[in-house]
Amino acid sequence: MLGVTSALCPMELRKEIWRRFSNEWRLKNMDAIAEVTGLTRVDKYIEKLLAGTNKGRVVVDLNI
Repeated sequence: MLGVTSALCPMELRKEIWRRFSNEWRLKNMDAIAEVTGLTRVDKYIEKLLAGTNKGRVVVDLNI
């Protein structure tokens, strides 16, 4: 959904789309394109982003 704004989309439709992303539309290789980190290590990834050396996506898990 890159570049798509959902601000004017009804909430029920947004919920359905996110439900599908977490189920039948879920990417099979997510581990290969995303890393999970805790909030205390975000600075490491910010430095990589600013340097242009980051690859893939970073998911910040607030529970770790």
